[in-house]
Amino acid sequence: MMHTEKPIYFTFADMPGNETIKNLLAETPSHVQIGFNSKENRYTISQQLKLKENLTETDYQALLSPANYRFQVSNEEMLSVASFMGLEYSLLPEDNQK
Repeated sequence: MMHTEKPIYFTFADMPGNETIKNLLAETPSHVQIGFNSKENRYTISQQLKLKENLTETDYQALLSPANYRFQVSNEEMLSVASFMGLEYSLLPEDNQK
């Protein structure tokens, strides 16, 4: 991905056939351009999501479960070119596994 001519973007989404995360968000998240500024041979990406108000504890648990998400990589036309299904805690940095 570092050697592509055009920008690459990412977003997080629900697993196919599931709208759990979508139903808990106040607005649809935008695509975020992937920046390749590495530190210690790691790439850190983040996306801020605006949540609906008055969520229950069950809602928060669903939002915190990496298994509910897929990570989508998109090209410059915002078309998905790769999806990683069901993120796992082992893929997350240790400081985010609380």
